[in-house]
Amino acid sequence: MWDRRVLERMEVLVGSFSVSVRWQGVGDGFSWACSGVYGPIDNNARGLMWDELVGVQQYWNVPWCCIGDFNIVRFPSERLGNSRLTPAMELFSEFVEDLNLIDLHLEGGSYTWSRGLVRPSMSRIDRVLESQGWEE
Repeated sequence: MWDRRVLERMEVLVGSFSVSVRWQGVGDGFSWACSGVYGPIDNNARGLMWDELVGVQQYWNVPWCCIGDFNIVRFPSERLGNSRLTPAMELFSEFVEDLNLIDLHLEGGSYTWSRGLVRPSMSRIDRVLESQGWEE
């Protein structure tokens, strides 16, 4: 249950790949935003997701975090047994770098998703990205 004295204003944006919320505090007027993401598996649709998230960040232009299942790794080391950097990985890294996002370190393991027991498939497809002012 929300305490209405804490929040002065809250806005929600619902996209094809994300749900984003911006809050503004009553006492200090500080605004911040967060987007929950579920990324597409299709490489062609990922470009639409990057565009959507750039639009959210630019629309509010406040400290922002982006969390969820991106369904893509950034580096070959984030997928068990992978040694090849793909164009999709490069585009993900460009998205992170272009928006000056901080890719938070994963604690407790190397992967966030797995399937299979005999020859397991494992990767880090879930992550938290934050803007420079988020932690402040």
